[in-house]
Amino acid sequence: MPVEAIEQLVSGFEDNPIATRRSLVEAWDTDESRFFQSAIRLLNQPEDTPGRRFLADFLLHHRQLAERLSDTELLTRDEAVNLARFARRVDPSLEMRLAMKVTEVEKQDGSVGRILEILSEISQPSSLLPLLAAILHHSDPRVRSKAALMMGKGNRNGFWVKQQLSDPDARVRANAVESLWGTDSKVARQVYSSAMQDEHPRVAVNGALGLYLSGSPLSVEGMVELAGREDAGFRNSVSWGMGRTQDPRFLPVLERLERDPDPRVRSNAQRAMEQIRLYRQLLETKSPLVVSLLDATMADGGERQLRVSVALKGQEEPPALPATSFVIEENGAFLCRYEVQPNPKAAGGSAGLALPCASDLNAETAQSIEQAWSDACGLKFAGASWAVSCYSNTRAQGESLTPAYTGSPAALLAAREAAVHSARAGFLTALRELLTAAPKGARALIVVGSPQPETSAVVDNRSANLESFLKEAQSAGAPIHAIATADCPPMLGLALREASSATAGSFRQAEDAESLGRDLRSVLLASHPAYILRYQAPPEAAGGRVRLLVHCPYGAGECSAELSQDSR
Repeated sequence: MPVEAIEQLVSGFEDNPIATRRSLVEAWDTDESRFFQSAIRLLNQPEDTPGRRFLADFLLHHRQLAERLSDTELLTRDEAVNLARFARRVDPSLEMRLAMKVTEVEKQDGSVGRILEILSEISQPSSLLPLLAAILHHSDPRVRSKAALMMGKGNRNGFWVKQQLSDPDARVRANAVESLWGTDSKVARQVYSSAMQDEHPRVAVNGALGLYLSGSPLSVEGMVELAGREDAGFRNSVSWGMGRTQDPRFLPVLERLERDPDPRVRSNAQRAMEQIRLYRQLLETKSPLVVSLLDATMADGGERQLRVSVALKGQEEPPALPATSFVIEENGAFLCRYEVQPNPKAAGGSAGLALPCASDLNAETAQSIEQAWSDACGLKFAGASWAVSCYSNTRAQGESLTPAYTGSPAALLAAREAAVHSARAGFLTALRELLTAAPKGARALIVVGSPQPETSAVVDNRSANLESFLKEAQSAGAPIHAIATADCPPMLGLALREASSATAGSFRQAEDAESLGRDLRSVLLASHPAYILRYQAPPEAAGGRVRLLVHCPYGAGECSAELSQDSR
């Protein structure tokens, strides 16, 4: 029966189901093969109607559909998958029938591979675990390798994958490792690391990719090492793997592999470079990440530490990034080995700043504070709660005071939903106001010490209330970070140091107006979600400039800074 005749019968199924069923049975009895070929074409059309469902059920009942789905000459892979997906909605037992068919075939004849491909598309592997376990003992290693991939995706069990690493067939080992991709656990990382030591290129690269996808920077060094192997198979596989990461730090390695003697390596390297560049172009169309190196320090012995703030424009919360999102370059050379300590909730994004009134500061110091505050506000994300309260050491409690910094910093605060409070007498009163106004949860209280001596009324008020206030700050989990100006009176400096020590905060003594602004900016930006990056520079490195590139699905951004000597 031609397709048109079956289509006419199926389209009228709802009007007369009994007559349609009778006509289809007659057509089937007349010529099964021709009927099936016509029906299969009709079922591959996108419409979902009662007539098509009946036709699929008819073929399933006559055990033709499950048998013919594996016919590679009759159906393309996509046609077979689409048809199986539709037929499974009619009869959910189809996947079990297909799985049983695999166990019945001892040798790979083309149909087994097709069935496993179909099952991987239409089934939840977890529902087939018992049958997949049986298929793992199939005589054909190619069948076992496909079953291992499905089995691993179904159970997501690192211990099971670890056992498969002893399988003599590399395809089984490689597929087992691949099935664990996206799983990040202690056992999974052990599996990836073990696989990277495998003698077969595909297994080793699959292990490196798994480690990369888990966010471990150790994968970067591993891939670079694999790219330097004498065996061209490793260089070829790792070229493909580097393309999968879409990581720009691998471009210099791939440029070298593009000149490899082996044509396969050159081809894969070129393809990988194109993938990375296309991904980079895509990221450039997104909102750029605001990346800031809060500080970049070097210590004796080549140790480096970078403190990084990452914000996403228009978002209340910055993204949580895996370690592999960070690319470090020092003096033009990419770093392969580094570690990242995420601190995404530093101070909860909430900060309160107690500043001396402008009348208590000289013009240079006031300008330095204003610039630091402006720089920090430029990175503030919408969900962070910031507030500033001004104080004076020369006015008694209750006297009328005009708030300082009603210009640029106040405007920046207002634009970012931060609050500006009126001036108070004494830093302690200003801090108490900030503690009361700030939302509950983690927050940081920052105070810049005034260069002006305190009046006796201010000193008396602080002495009477300091102990109770510190208990409140401790209870709220609000550390006090204090910065004393270069000419801060000794008694005030001692009070600031005591407050910071009692609340597990920090104390800094600025040497001049410039260092005051630098210290204030550093402390303010510490309230941003931040990451600590550490690495060991090579012995010949003498410092210089460090460049940081951050890339993730949200976008990309970069910044650079001169390394400074760690004074601690």
